[in-house]
Amino acid sequence: MPKFLCHIMIVFTVSISFVMETSTFARGESLVVGVMKDSKPGSWRNEKGELTGFSVDVARALCTSMSANCSFNEMNSMQELIDALANNRVDFVPASLMETPERAAKMLFTTPYLRSSSYLIARQGVSLSTPGLRVAVMKGTVQMKYIQSRLTGN
Repeated sequence: MPKFLCHIMIVFTVSISFVMETSTFARGESLVVGVMKDSKPGSWRNEKGELTGFSVDVARALCTSMSANCSFNEMNSMQELIDALANNRVDFVPASLMETPERAAKMLFTTPYLRSSSYLIARQGVSLSTPGLRVAVMKGTVQMKYIQSRLTGN
């Protein structure tokens, strides 16, 4: 089995927080929660087809504490979640979404309730300047922008 070593470590401190559009809220109101489709451990469908996961549980707890009727809208990418929130198609997103000035201009961020890190792991000798390098990142994330800037120099 090949031995994999961490050659490049790119660390992003990601704050998982609720991201909400500015609005007033009345008890009993219906809210739409945006979550990622098939994104364990945050949100996924279990063997019974029920939406579950850490982000789903936190959102449900918040909805219960606010006496809100919440429904979930599953999306395929982080960019889709951001766009849905910015365009008022969802009311909030419990997600691992890094706060940037660009995003803060479009939405509100809460105090983080979980912090995590991102790492780029490669075989020894591989770097971002390796010819033909293929890198997988989630669309619409800060990590995607970072990798693109390193690979294209922009």
